[in-house]
Amino acid sequence: MLIVRPLILHEKKQLLTRLAAENPFTRRHCQILLASAKGERAASIHARLDCTLDVIREAIRSNDNTQYFADSACAFWQTKQRWTL
Repeated sequence: MLIVRPLILHEKKQLLTRLAAENPFTRRHCQILLASAKGERAASIHARLDCTLDVIREAIRSNDNTQYFADSACAFWQTKQRWTL
């Protein structure tokens, strides 16, 4: 099972704040990471968020939970073309 590591309080607060972002890529990424941190499996996230399993797995794999919390991380996700919104 592929899930993110447990989030520390600061990380969780950042993700919750970014759920209100204008950028749909940022919002979707936050939704995926928060769901995964709760222990939700990729198939369940797929059904709830209506995005491909590849998108979910890529978000979890490429997020070592440090990259996303860096200031430049949002630019990384804006360049991804594999999102299904």
